[in-house]
Amino acid sequence: KKRGINFFSTAVTEDYVYRLNKYCEVIKVASGDMSFLPLIDNLIKTNSKIIISTGMHTEKEVDNLIRYISKKKGKKYLKNKLALMQCTVSYPTPTSEANVNVINNFKKKYNLTIGYSNHSLTMGPCLAAVANGAKIIEVHFTDTRKNKTFHDHNLSFEPTELKNLITISND
Repeated sequence: KKRGINFFSTAVTEDYVYRLNKYCEVIKVASGDMSFLPLIDNLIKTNSKIIISTGMHTEKEVDNLIRYISKKKGKKYLKNKLALMQCTVSYPTPTSEANVNVINNFKKKYNLTIGYSNHSLTMGPCLAAVANGAKIIEVHFTDTRKNKTFHDHNLSFEPTELKNLITISND
């Protein structure tokens, strides 16, 4: 908080929602959990903002979720509390499969905050997402990729790369 960085986390099950709600202004829903309604129901009972990653889901499934939340909480809730993230869940995602054009479709169709969840090895898709109006960019982060074997390190940004992404995105 002293550095102006907001902490948020992913609720991995519905019972984590209330724990996270104590500490987080924002709670994320992982791609694999987007259609897990007990988790969604608990989230919309809180006052937290929600980021939903849409990887592995069809446009119809996203439509159904938006309709479901809207019926329970109303359109004002959607506008003020919900963000959708375009996500391609291959690790790493080839740039040609980043599907950044979905951001424009989401913006037009849902009129919500739209973001991009990056699993590419470069910042190119992130910059394209920003150019297309993404308001949230999610990247994996590591102190170093050197001598790291976990698959996330390969596609994670090191400190200098993250700083460059932020600088270029803000220009």
